[in-house]
Amino acid sequence: MAQYTIDTSQQCPSLDEPSALAWVAVVRRADGKLLRTREGTVRSSRHATEQAAIDDVTTKLTQRSS
Repeated sequence: MAQYTIDTSQQCPSLDEPSALAWVAVVRRADGKLLRTREGTVRSSRHATEQAAIDDVTTKLTQRSS
């Protein structure tokens, strides 16, 4: 089974709204590179909490591997 790491970060969607930080999560392969599919990088949508971003990207990863 492949090994993955989930990295999270806070992003500001706009310089006009620096207080509107949102959490985003991405999936990395064991070699540290971003996991990519034909559709693009496996990443979450923007979320208010870090856990919500992790849950979102985990769901997307599970859906792609089934």
